[in-house]
Amino acid sequence: MQMSFDELLEIKTRLLINGVNAQINVPGTWKERTEHLYQHDSGEVPVFSYPQEIVLSPEAGVGQKTVVNVRYRRASPWKLIDRGGQPTLTGPSIGEIPVALAPRPNFYSRKLGTGVVVSQVVQMLGLDALGVIPNNYCAYFAERDECRFCEIEPSYREVGSYPSMRKSVDVISEGLRAALADDDAKHLVITAGNLKKNDRTATVYGDILGRVGFDSSRPVYRFGSLMAPESHERMEYMHRQGLDGVAYNLEFFREDQFTKLAPGKAKYGRKRLMEALEYARDTFGNGHVYTNLVYGVQSWEHSGKPIDFGKENAICLDAVEALLDAGILPLFTIYHTTGKNSMGRISIDEAAAIDFHREYGRLVAASGLVPSNRTGVLFNVSTISNHVYNDAFAAAFAASEQSGRSGPQSG
Repeated sequence: MQMSFDELLEIKTRLLINGVNAQINVPGTWKERTEHLYQHDSGEVPVFSYPQEIVLSPEAGVGQKTVVNVRYRRASPWKLIDRGGQPTLTGPSIGEIPVALAPRPNFYSRKLGTGVVVSQVVQMLGLDALGVIPNNYCAYFAERDECRFCEIEPSYREVGSYPSMRKSVDVISEGLRAALADDDAKHLVITAGNLKKNDRTATVYGDILGRVGFDSSRPVYRFGSLMAPESHERMEYMHRQGLDGVAYNLEFFREDQFTKLAPGKAKYGRKRLMEALEYARDTFGNGHVYTNLVYGVQSWEHSGKPIDFGKENAICLDAVEALLDAGILPLFTIYHTTGKNSMGRISIDEAAAIDFHREYGRLVAASGLVPSNRTGVLFNVSTISNHVYNDAFAAAFAASEQSGRSGPQSG
């Protein structure tokens, strides 16, 4: 029996919080773990290859297959096993359910002119998005002003697959052309650490888009996540070059948390960052401007003190309402660490996280900000495997009695 979007939201949330003990050797060409931006295991760094993503609802239609990232954790109560050649997920309350593994893209084994394998430059995110990281370097680390949850540089040093922290525009554009030629990707995600000048990062994003030469007969939604440029002109440049949607990430909603836990961004200024988001909204249009916040640490006080999740959810829901009122779509990352940041390990309350995301989905679906031709807040449930905002939106949309639709269609 096909599970509902709400049931899938609950399972996916628990898997992201608890991780998965992948014990599988199923024949086939599944997509192996390739670290994209952050390290996704629990810090154990397994020496064997394991699947990057599980398709929880393989029987669903295009754009409706719920995909979850495999965060390897040997002690997890959730296990991915081989049951007579059938990938199977076992865990609390579900017993066993048959699943599928995200397929390995054709372009992963191809080589660029430099001899670098394409998958070191471009990764497939979920089932239908290409992801590129122009650089795994962040200038905030050099000044010890990095966001306190961030592990971008430590992750690269331990598990990075590309020979250097930075990739040239030429290498990225060649990799994207190779990936676009082989696979029917519908979306592109560009995200990176911050160069010393935010304008420079924006210029790199725009240059990549201009160099690729996208086929106008094949629509690909192009999304970039970066720190807001110093100049509004650079924002407009990215848009002229073909960027469809953009995220400037607050990470923390309350100003005291923003100042304490995102010190590099605090130098730019929270007020200025909000003004940049509003300018982007007017440039890119409603439904195409986002900001990310980290769930589980909005109420954080210091290492070792448990999070009050009643307070956490209240702050997060206040943030959702305020941002939606400003015409900005909020995204949430559930806090995750491999032990390489200064905040340390935090126990996330699963029930509280699920409750928050259910209400989040309801608020976003009711806001009318998400374009009617889209089935998720950003892309769809088949695209973003390490967040649940699309799943929350799909669950809320499916439950809505006013929409007149039975739930998200393909897209």
